[in-house]
Amino acid sequence: MRHFPTLLAPLLLWPGWAAAQDIPYAGKYAAEPEVEELARRLPELKREAGRVVAERFGLAEAEISNVVVRFADMPLDPRRDVQMAGTNTRIQEGREIQEITLNLEVHFGGQDSIERELTHEMAHAVLRNLLGEQRHRAFPKWGREGLAVWAAGQGPDRVEFWLGMMADREDPAGELLDGLENAAHSLKDYPEDFLAIAAMESLGGRDAVRRFVALLSEGSTAREAAAAVAGGTWEEFVRVSHEFGVAWIARRRPAEMVAAYRSAMEAWRGRRWDEAHRRCFALTVRWPDSWAAALGTYYGARALQMAGAHGDAVIGFSEFRSGIGFRTGLLDDALVQQAFCLEALGRGEEAVRGIDRYVRDYPFAPGVAEAAFRAAEITAVRIGDRDGARRRYERVVENWPDRPAAGKAKARLAESAVPR
Repeated sequence: MRHFPTLLAPLLLWPGWAAAQDIPYAGKYAAEPEVEELARRLPELKREAGRVVAERFGLAEAEISNVVVRFADMPLDPRRDVQMAGTNTRIQEGREIQEITLNLEVHFGGQDSIERELTHEMAHAVLRNLLGEQRHRAFPKWGREGLAVWAAGQGPDRVEFWLGMMADREDPAGELLDGLENAAHSLKDYPEDFLAIAAMESLGGRDAVRRFVALLSEGSTAREAAAAVAGGTWEEFVRVSHEFGVAWIARRRPAEMVAAYRSAMEAWRGRRWDEAHRRCFALTVRWPDSWAAALGTYYGARALQMAGAHGDAVIGFSEFRSGIGFRTGLLDDALVQQAFCLEALGRGEEAVRGIDRYVRDYPFAPGVAEAAFRAAEITAVRIGDRDGARRRYERVVENWPDRPAAGKAKARLAESAVPR
């Protein structure tokens, strides 16, 4: 993934290294017990990630003695393509260090587990050590990311995520499978990268991927290694990979599912809430492990909310957030809508806690300033904490000075008293 500058000191350095020291993470999640537990388990998690990568790549042992891990706060802003994690090579006292940065918003925002992201980045670190920095730079991104996503077991979920993002498109396969070596490589290319490695696996099992890695380590280029695995030319591998990807997507997007999803969305857009909920629920029953079920769970909860069934909507949003919601780009909205339902139920303190988590975990979300203002209003009106509300209004003005919410917060602060 994309490299990051050093934002925080390393959280963990290996034993015996002259500069080794544990420097606590001091970001916005520092008070969370989970972070302390992750820091305690990090040596174990690193070893396990190294073991998984070595087994997947067919290595007797993965070289991870020069791998360090640090936690950081980096907003998951899809508009700016900010990454979930990153691996960067640097030199420390004459030694090449592979520094893995893990974004804790991935974990707390529900996008993926720390374990899978660490395994993904460990695959990058191991490949860097295996190939050397210069050859690794020449290794095309489809191979780098394809191997990392495959090794971490993230591939099927990445495909489902993008199929959900393209649910209304006529030809998502054509958009996703746009060429392994396209210059404008982005997160949207990860499904194709993974499917290329999965295509190798389909030709000869895991040993085929291991042979690909072995050929790379022996000096072959990615094209040469892929062609050898396919038993032909690079062009033949590209064809096999593309056909494999098209077939995979077709299996995950049958015409009946697409028609059922579009029918549910037609009811949603028509504001036929009961019908929309029934049709969304049917998606989760018929295709439970799919992008359609993920979207159906979300829109089903929203339909309940719009119909005024706020208690049932809270349950629906909880199921979405704890289940397959990570396969969508809607976890942030589900959290804040759940908070609004709690407000409608008169559960003001719970609503404010939900909004606070939304503001903390999804600072990029377009509605974050309005939500923070709403939390201040709930604090003033429903909870009756006027001093707490004033502090919240002040934070809105400070954190989002150019948003309309800041103007409303200033008006509240200018009043002789915040609303009763």
